[in-house]
Amino acid sequence: MISPYKVSSFFALLFMACFFQVSFGVSKPSKEEKTLLMADSVTHERNFDLLIARGNVEVEHSGDVLVADQVTYDKSLNRVTASGNVMLRSKEGDIVFAEFLELSDSLKEGTIREIRMILRDEAKLAAATARRQEGGTSIFDRAVYSPCKVCRATPEKDPLWQVKARRVVIDETAQDVIYTDAFLEMWGVPVLYSPYLSHPSPNVKRRSGFLAPTFGGDGSTGGFLAVPYYWVISEDKGLTVTPLYADSHPGLALDYDQRTRWGTLNLSGSGLTGRKDISVNHSSKFRGHFVGHGDFHLTPSWRAGFDVERASDQTYLRRLGYFGLNHRSSLVSRGGLEWFSERSHASIQGYSFQGLREGDRSAVTPVLLPMIDYSFLSRPGQWGESWTLDGNLLSLYRSEGASMQRASVTGGVSLPYQGRFGDVYTFGARLRGDAFFVNDFTPEGDASSLQGGEGLVFPQAYADWRYPFVRLSSGTRFLVEPRLGVVIAPHSGYSRKHPNEDNLFFEFNHLNLMDESRFAGLDRLDSGSRVNYGLGSSIFFESFGGEADLFLGQSFAFHEPRESLMGTGLENKWSDYVGRLSLSYQEWVEIKMRTLFNRASFKPRRNEITASIGQPIFKFSTDYILLPGATSDPLDRRGEQIQLTLDSQITDNWALKATTTRQLGNGSFALSHGIGAVYKDECFTFSTSLEKTFYRDRDIRPGVTLLFTIVFKNLGEVTQKL
Repeated sequence: MISPYKVSSFFALLFMACFFQVSFGVSKPSKEEKTLLMADSVTHERNFDLLIARGNVEVEHSGDVLVADQVTYDKSLNRVTASGNVMLRSKEGDIVFAEFLELSDSLKEGTIREIRMILRDEAKLAAATARRQEGGTSIFDRAVYSPCKVCRATPEKDPLWQVKARRVVIDETAQDVIYTDAFLEMWGVPVLYSPYLSHPSPNVKRRSGFLAPTFGGDGSTGGFLAVPYYWVISEDKGLTVTPLYADSHPGLALDYDQRTRWGTLNLSGSGLTGRKDISVNHSSKFRGHFVGHGDFHLTPSWRAGFDVERASDQTYLRRLGYFGLNHRSSLVSRGGLEWFSERSHASIQGYSFQGLREGDRSAVTPVLLPMIDYSFLSRPGQWGESWTLDGNLLSLYRSEGASMQRASVTGGVSLPYQGRFGDVYTFGARLRGDAFFVNDFTPEGDASSLQGGEGLVFPQAYADWRYPFVRLSSGTRFLVEPRLGVVIAPHSGYSRKHPNEDNLFFEFNHLNLMDESRFAGLDRLDSGSRVNYGLGSSIFFESFGGEADLFLGQSFAFHEPRESLMGTGLENKWSDYVGRLSLSYQEWVEIKMRTLFNRASFKPRRNEITASIGQPIFKFSTDYILLPGATSDPLDRRGEQIQLTLDSQITDNWALKATTTRQLGNGSFALSHGIGAVYKDECFTFSTSLEKTFYRDRDIRPGVTLLFTIVFKNLGEVTQKL
């Protein structure tokens, strides 16, 4: 179908008739609407009340230019005609060519013969005639439209694709574009026909109607079909109703959007009926999900919001990737209120979670209500010192297992200092006080549960030093930066009477090596005194566009680390080594690595590597990850995985891709294989991919998925998943 936005630029011709009224004295031009007329000659035929401009006629008005061999203005009939090499160039960049132009009947009707247009995005439009009728209706006869480039050597050759229609009608009153007998041609061959087609004009921002359907399926879920209908409820509200056929059952999806003067609201959900799935402990005939989001700016200092994410069972969203939530391991619902000032922030929130991993149970999943946070940062003082104050109040509940209430307040001061030789120091101190109460908490290894409260006060002082050395030479810059940090604190911590809720997953790395508190949460103290040291170096080769960056570091604790740090790399006084490596050379090589090495054997305990080698014509890349299992979570096991990818941009338009993903270690096996191809030019995109999966997860079975997408510039796209 023809893009109505591009077609509508033709009507810029109509206002050109006003130029002639202004130029020939029918009305007085305003300062804002001056018109310039140039021609080899201008004749006034008084007997016929005609004004005729001949030879290289050019009319300019507000940035739009009309050029023709002859322009005639018939004052008695209120008619303007232009003939011979007619060209109109609009200030927006559209160019119109025609053999003949006529505007008449008080400028409400007009005709253009043999119209040809080059639009601002280099798309082309041609029609045998274009007519404008009274009432705001415009008609194009035998119209052809294509955004594809035409070969200059063989301009008669058909473009990659084009739309031909016997008639295109643009109703400006109803704001509709109507096509009659429209063909979509590719390489000059008709591939799609529509006897009648209608859609809103491009200036219509919202209108009720059907949207493009999505259909397909795979080996695990079977067939899928979604036919969305958009309903404009009012100027600020809209609802998309989508009948579904998925997973061999009928269903319905709803998506509601609303914009208010304070913010936005979105509510969406879906449901399928008629299926019971015992394999995921879901015996109801209904499966579905609900997602809600609200963000409201009440005042410049207050903001409220919420997010709701729930599903009927753990695999529903994975089976129906149509909703874009198929890679989530948990669903998070929250609501809260926030306050901002120049240097302070406070919030009160509530959280609820739904685990989607096998073994997750709602009875032992916590609910956080409320969770109150406050943070304050002072302005720098006389010596550059900054004061901080952080507070947290938390109530955590479970229907089975431990519940907890906790209050924590931390005050601190930080003083930066720079030496005369470029050495940089940071000195600081913090004081933290906590109080908590637990109920029905059973420490690991104990038979009985605990109930009661405790409190503690935890002081901490720290200092950090770094000294960057830079050497410059011809085309090369070399940087070496040693770092040293000292943390002094009592070797204390929470007793075993307090559960660990927010530090189940701790990663010791180069980013938190120098931090005075390496834990993200508050349920475990980073206690004890220690020395942290590291060495970073970088080199930049400006002459050939290469660079390298390396950092290695370690921590030494003055006391034996606590049992809670087992498996993190900090279970001994001398910690494991943390490292970062980055290498790049122009577009040929790019390597990034984060690692944790065993201090005794130098074997990696955790490794994350991303690398690519080659040029667009042939590029090989890999993503490798080695993660230790969390000792506090029996469901989180040691994992080792690699993905290999081969990309090839074989021509300017064609690209190929092949990928494989494998689980490594004991029982190594392939997770998936895939291949794909993409064709892309200025007016058309085609992509296809074929993927074979081998893993199982409850009712998710191995299968083959074929996906292809076709995108026509300015028309839309078609996507199918098989």
